[in-house]
Amino acid sequence: MKMKSRHLSPEKPIAVRGVNASTNDVEELRSIHEKPTQRISKNPAQYSEVNLRAMMNHSPTLIYQKDLEGHYLFVNDTFSRFFSVTRKQILGKTDEQLFDLRLARHFRKRDTEAQNQDSNYETKEEKIQFNETNYWFLSSRLPLISRNGVVNSILWNAINITAKKRIEHKARNTGQELSLQHHLRDSLLNQRADYVAAIDPNFNYLMVTPAYVEIMQELFGVECKEGHNLKAPLRNSPENLDWFTDLWNRALRGEHFSDIFEYAEASGESRYLKYEMIPVRHSDHTILGAAIFARDITSRKKAELALQYSEQVYRNLIEKTDTGYVTLDLDGKVLDANPEYVRLSGHRSLSQILGRSPIDWTHPDDIETHEKELNKVLSRGDMKNLHLRLVDSGGQITPVESNASMLETLKGEQIIIWCRDIKERVEQRRKIEQLAYYDSLTGLENRILLTQQLKKAIQRAERHGERLAVMFVDLDRFKHINDSLGHEVGDVVLQHVAKRLKTAIRASDTVGRLGGDEFLCVVSELTDVEHDSICIAQKLLQALGQSYRVGEHELHLSASIGISIYPDNGTDASTLIKNADAAMYQIKESGRDDYVFFSPAMNDRSHNFVAMANKLRSALANRQLELHFQPQYRLSNSEMVAAEALLRWHHPEQGFIPPATFIPVAEDIGLMKSLGHWILENTCAHLQQWRSLNLPLVPISINVSARQCRDKWVEDEVLHCLQKYDIAPKYLQLEFTESSLISNSCEAKYMLKELKSLGISIAIDDFGTGFSSLSYLKQFPIDKLKIDKSFILDIGCDEGDETIVAAIIGLAKNLKLSVLAEGVETETQLNFLKNLHCDEAQGFYYHRALDSKHFLKLLTQRKNKPQIEQPA
Repeated sequence: MKMKSRHLSPEKPIAVRGVNASTNDVEELRSIHEKPTQRISKNPAQYSEVNLRAMMNHSPTLIYQKDLEGHYLFVNDTFSRFFSVTRKQILGKTDEQLFDLRLARHFRKRDTEAQNQDSNYETKEEKIQFNETNYWFLSSRLPLISRNGVVNSILWNAINITAKKRIEHKARNTGQELSLQHHLRDSLLNQRADYVAAIDPNFNYLMVTPAYVEIMQELFGVECKEGHNLKAPLRNSPENLDWFTDLWNRALRGEHFSDIFEYAEASGESRYLKYEMIPVRHSDHTILGAAIFARDITSRKKAELALQYSEQVYRNLIEKTDTGYVTLDLDGKVLDANPEYVRLSGHRSLSQILGRSPIDWTHPDDIETHEKELNKVLSRGDMKNLHLRLVDSGGQITPVESNASMLETLKGEQIIIWCRDIKERVEQRRKIEQLAYYDSLTGLENRILLTQQLKKAIQRAERHGERLAVMFVDLDRFKHINDSLGHEVGDVVLQHVAKRLKTAIRASDTVGRLGGDEFLCVVSELTDVEHDSICIAQKLLQALGQSYRVGEHELHLSASIGISIYPDNGTDASTLIKNADAAMYQIKESGRDDYVFFSPAMNDRSHNFVAMANKLRSALANRQLELHFQPQYRLSNSEMVAAEALLRWHHPEQGFIPPATFIPVAEDIGLMKSLGHWILENTCAHLQQWRSLNLPLVPISINVSARQCRDKWVEDEVLHCLQKYDIAPKYLQLEFTESSLISNSCEAKYMLKELKSLGISIAIDDFGTGFSSLSYLKQFPIDKLKIDKSFILDIGCDEGDETIVAAIIGLAKNLKLSVLAEGVETETQLNFLKNLHCDEAQGFYYHRALDSKHFLKLLTQRKNKPQIEQPA
């Protein structure tokens, strides 16, 4: 049977490069090695590994694989048989644990040399002494490279050529043909898997092995026997005769060469034979004949093809990966780079960076670090997680994270650098830091970063023996802007304030927002800390005192500034901030729009505030609060028509505590909602009690705070209490300030309509003191306006207040609203209001606020008088 064959070029030292394995190869190997219950993935990398190990295990060559510390990872059966040890005894151990010291050192030295090779390798003769006997091998060691480009193990592939070497040696000594034949027979015993034959100069076979006879029959369809001429059987195949006899002629002429012969089996699968032609000489160099040693290297060849395929895949991945790779020579010049690195360097093609240094496109501020790290690679062998900035010709900056290591190649040592674009990561980190350390509204440093910066400033001041100032800046009456114009306008104002603060301080100082309308400035490096602090505080007040234009609104603000000094008023950040805050509150209480330095006495206010807050919570829990009721009278007939419920606090030790003292505290600590609920609940309870006594009821007014409006609880709470105590809605009147309604106009409009639908009367308290326009009076379902007592106080001596009061009453009449004047104390005030047809009044002229016991008496007296008109 004639087989297809192909003659490959004469063999040189082997350098494996990538070629593709055929589809038939893959499917055939899959059918041989695949387990019935587990199919091997079609992934090329898995195919290569599984099938490569199967082929190596059945190879007639000796094969092992070790890790870089010398531990055996794999040996094939041939290796185990030769050294008379089982795989179980070998795997995981080192040569020192298995063999004598000489052999162990030999293997370790050769393995170490192989680690410094690249994927190219050479086949060499190797002499090994084992059990006091010398053996010769034709071997190669290949460094195996992981996916990340790092050598992780060594593969050894060796053919036992001991018989051949002995034949050569003895033939040289004896030069006799019988000796040649004898040694050929000896090689047959020692190399059972090889194909061996020898001829004399007349082309007569002196020696053939059974394996050689079999392969000649398979390849050329001819029979070979010792003593027969090798040309005779091939005369019917001139092409094969010419090729085959040419090989022997070259050996008989004295050439010593080797080659690989590829042929196709009937199945179509390629197989490979490696053969070596050796001239046999006498001691006088006369050629006695020639010998051929051949072996089947199909397994090794397919392993090479698999490695070549893996190399192609690896190269393809490198070309398409989003990680930049570049190799440099030891002078730091570019030898090669993938497209991603070319992009990161700011260039369009590889040719633009070849022969240049990466320093050329490194940010100037990073060049020194980059050069230093590259020098470390040359001395230490690697560079890890170096953050650099690369700059293109247009000035665009790309931040990268770089790693580098030394690479041993056939061309010598090279530096390989791989780097990844971390622009998104840097931007994400910047955003996270922005959220964590900067105020989202103003862009200023937040409390966390401010505290850190203050701590650093304190450390610097301590080292240099300096002083610094901490300025606590709080906007005056900023709450009125939020309440009257809304938080959107307030937010814009805060942004303007932040810009003015940054402009007013020096570049070396720090400013940030603590929250709300509170800001903090850290002022250091001062020559005269008191004088310089005063200058800066005055500059801040001047900047903040200028008008603010927000949409159609022109607003005016002032600020209060408290100043603490390091180390006079504290040696840590927390104390300095607390004391500056205490100083700021001192300014608030003494008139605002100014600055003041901290003094120890100011801490008393902070302590008093905390104590007051604790006492107020205790008062609410322990029933120390009570309601007083201030009657309201109709001016036309001086009849009591309603009353206002007012909160009073009698402390068991301190006695009466004015509302002006504890209401601001309640607002600061978020207690207004709880107080509002308490007032509503107790008002309804009193109404129920008076009704049970068959007394004539009058509507009771309750003040609703801005906080209660924002929490949107009023409708539900009012309805619940009316139902709980069975009170008619007409006996309840709710009072809202202008600012509390305007700050939440949409929600307020809905809330007031709900309350009106229940039958509850609505009044506007302290009318005339807000910032809003009067247009809301047409939008909201209001029943009554209450003129603030500040306008009533100077009636009779201030024409301006009289004009304002007259205008408010006229406006209310035109809008068909009733009007009540607060704080009426004199007959002059009363007569002025009567002349303007004001409807109702309350104040000391009639009655101070009465406790529930005395108000009960007033209701009892009213019962015995003629019945007054009840509200509808």
